[in-house]
Amino acid sequence: MSSENHEAHRAGQLQEIQIVADIVTFGEIMLRLAPPGVDRLQQALPGSLQAAFAGAEANTAVSLALLGVPVDFVTALPASPLTDACLASLGSTGVGLQHIRQTSHGRLGIFFVETGANQRPTQVWYDREGSAISLAQPADFNWHSILQNARWLHLTGITPALSQSAAECTIAAARTAARMGVNVSFDPNFRSRLWRWDTSRSPQQLASETLRQLMPFVTLMFGGEDDCRLLNVPLPWRKLPAPMACPPRWNAPPGTVRTPGTPLIQVKVTTP
Repeated sequence: MSSENHEAHRAGQLQEIQIVADIVTFGEIMLRLAPPGVDRLQQALPGSLQAAFAGAEANTAVSLALLGVPVDFVTALPASPLTDACLASLGSTGVGLQHIRQTSHGRLGIFFVETGANQRPTQVWYDREGSAISLAQPADFNWHSILQNARWLHLTGITPALSQSAAECTIAAARTAARMGVNVSFDPNFRSRLWRWDTSRSPQQLASETLRQLMPFVTLMFGGEDDCRLLNVPLPWRKLPAPMACPPRWNAPPGTVRTPGTPLIQVKVTTP
């Protein structure tokens, strides 16, 4: 296939998966490589690794699509055969792809997983520096168009940890959503190993100062006590000024949601 035909085919791929999304997620998707079963990398290589595509926000989009929720995933990816495979995988689940930006620079991030066994925990190694999403600029995404029909925008703290420009993209998305009346859900998902784009500040300080710029636009935050301290959200949880999902380890019934000015909503946790 010629390069021109390849580009036309790729454009056609994106056009085929167009939906009116209720929910939009924004973040990075990567190539996931893992040895089979519970093998370690040194046992599997040289040899074959199992390949898939994954990322926090992409996983959320796939889960929603499989539940029948109209959802778009927004990201930046390099124009390449690997991206074609990634788009085919996402599209097969029903995730909308029309707002994915393909670029001539950057790369597809990779992460390696060793599944734990018995006392050995699962190990994950990332190779994502220079990824297309980390090089993206706020002007690369037309959020007014992307969010035109959306009710929710879902973000995490992983994307703004990748680079200053990725942080600016995330904040711009949240700001535009708030101005348009679109709800913003946010999972801080603090990863100290990722927050390295300003070495003059510690990962905790960099994350705190960056994500606090995002918080005024957040409608619903998923987090724990450590996240609240990082973002200077008041404690105890019963006094939170905004709705928040409460994890079971807190001093509250499992699976609770707190909203201001309303009774506590309790959701029973059941075993499937």
